[in-house]
Order: sequence, then C-alpha cells, then structure tokens
Amino acid sequence: ARYYLFWYEGKDRRSKPIGQDPSLALTELQKHERGREYIAAGGEVKDDPQRKRITIRDATEQWIEDQKLFVGKDGQGMSRKTITAYRSRLDFFVEFCSSGPMYMDQIDERCLRDYIQFLQAHEDDHSDRYVYNIFQTLNTFLRANGILVGGPLLAKLSFNSKPVKPYTDKELKDLFAASNEEEKLTFTFFLNSGGRESEVAFTEYSDLDFKANVLHIQPKPDRGFRLKGKKNGQKSAKDRFVPIPPTLMLKLKERMKTRRAHARDLVFPNSEGRPQGHFLRMLKDIAYRAGLNCGRCTGVMDGKHVSCKKHPVCGEWELHRFRKTFACWHHERNRVSVNTLREWLGHESLDVTLAYLKGADAASEPVQEQVANGALAAYV
Repeated sequence: ARYYLFWYEGKDRRSKPIGQDPSLALTELQKHERGREYIAAGGEVKDDPQRKRITIRDATEQWIEDQKLFVGKDGQGMSRKTITAYRSRLDFFVEFCSSGPMYMDQIDERCLRDYIQFLQAHEDDHSDRYVYNIFQTLNTFLRANGILVGGPLLAKLSFNSKPVKPYTDKELKDLFAASNEEEKLTFTFFLNSGGRESEVAFTEYSDLDFKANVLHIQPKPDRGFRLKGKKNGQKSAKDRFVPIPPTLMLKLKERMKTRRAHARDLVFPNSEGRPQGHFLRMLKDIAYRAGLNCGRCTGVMDGKHVSCKKHPVCGEWELHRFRKTFACWHHERNRVSVNTLREWLGHESLDVTLAYLKGADAASEPVQEQVANGALAAYV
C-alpha cells in the first residue's frame, strides 16, 4: 500500500504522500496531529515552503504505478489489460484538468459534475455506458486518495444495456448448414461449452477429459492467459469444469488423433499455431456466405465486413450469443439450476447469471407455443 495524509485548512483540502512504510506513516500522522493540537492551543507555525500540493497528473501516474504491484505472473492478481484500461480512462480526466483544476485538493462535486458534462460532450461521442465506465474508474482512483464525493454521482449515472438474445433453432440450423466441417466444429464448441472467446482460443487438448466428457477451463500462466473476474480481493477467478456432449468430445478426440496433436497444443489455433483471434470474422463470413445478413452488406474489404456494424441484422451475429444460448437452453430445456449455470459460466455473482436469463422464458419457443394455444388466446 502507499499511504497519504489528508487534512483541511479551513475549507481547503490538503494532501501529502508519506511512503509505503506503515510505521513511518503512523509516525507522520502522530506528528501532524501534535502540530494541529499545538496550533489549536494558540501556537504559531510558519508556512513550510517545502510543502508541495499533489498535482492530478502526478497522482494518477502514481496510482497507475501502484496498481502494477498487483499484476500476477501465475494467472492471479490484476491483469495488464486492466491496467491499460485504467490508464486510458484516467487520461480523459487529465485532459479535462488541463484547462481546469490542477491539484488533488481542488476536486469537489462541482468539478466532477463538470467532468461528466465534458465526457458526454466529448468529440469521441462516448456512449452512456462508456461514460459510466470512465467515471467508475475515476471514482475508484479518487476513493484510493480519500476523495469520496464521486460515489453519489456515479450512482446517478445510468445506461441502457444492449439485450443479448439467444440464437433460435432456425438461426443455428442455417448457420451450421452453411459451415464447413472446421467451422461447424468450432462454433459447436462455442455453443456447448459456454466459453468466452478468449477461453475458447486458449483451450488445449489437455483441458479435455475424454473419459468424463468434461472441459476444464483454467488459467495458463505460461501462455499469459488468465480467467476473467476476481475472487477474494485481488485473486483472479477460479477454474471451472463444464460438461460437454459425448458426441462433440468424440469429434475432438478424433481431431486430435488426425492432427497428431500433443496434449498442450491448442484445439483451435490460427495458421501459426497461436491462439485464434478472428472467431468473430469467421462467424460473420459464414453468415454472409449463407445470406443470413440484411441483404445490403457489401461483403469483405481488407478482411473485414465493412457494413456489418451499420446494419442490425448483420450485427446480430455475435460470439456472446452462443454463451447466452448455452445458458438459456440449459435452463429452459434441460432444467439446469441457476447456481449450476453460474458455476459453468464462471460468474462471480448470481445476479449476472439471472441477467443472462432475463426474459428468456417469455421469448422461448415452448412458452410462445403454449401461450399461442392457451385459453386466453381464444379471446383475441
């Protein structure tokens, strides 16, 4: 930890870094308290010309450096991607402060309200969700420095979450009908494992228990891969086990044998044997070949579908929908409990799993058929 001393002089808030040694920090605190008592008793203290106020730029740089202490090398701790995200988000606050407050003791509620307006009117046209994420990181930084005025403002910020729909039977049948064997195996694995994109990309044959038909999703420190989320403070999420249909496991076993792959080889590597980074491009390419887009998509340019972002139908082909389908179908059709699904999906909170299932029952084909043929429908 890095210790800071905070105090008020009238209405002005002051701060001072006092190192990482807790005993020295306590000594400095006691010394400061004795000085305050001396002043309260009528003593006079001359201004210390050596005292320096902490600039916002220096404070953010120091906080980023402090976070790097918690980056683990064995799949635990904070990820480097998180550090990079923290830096890029705090850069917006530094940009804002270049023409506003310069020191940490100048940050108050009015300052943060102006900052929110700055983000909302930014030339990068931030979405409501991204504004929330940026301000959330700033609030974490401010709290670490003893500034608590950002919390109430964060609670008032809101955004509309984009609903993720599970794939329908027809969509999956059409998709797999247009896929070659390799593509079908790849996205069948996405569908039946409930894995995130990075988890599928880093799956090795050693993670597959062919006898028990179970996939072991775990961090791989030697590959620099860690699982998403945290457990118990700074520790990363635990590994998990997911049941896989025997038919799919048999195909994967035959694939390993045909390719003469070793246990530590990746199941779905790129052409160089490294983790595949173009699963989404592969998926959209299948949808385009099969005509499963809006009909206005202009195809591929420099390896990218140039119109998929503009057209809603094209944009509906997303990798995360396989994960949503995994959860909804297991819950609705196989009656798997929500807590079991939470473990299979690797969610820390049950609320996250419930959000995956929100509205799923009402939109499911069995429920829709039951309502369409139900007693109430006779009065339509």
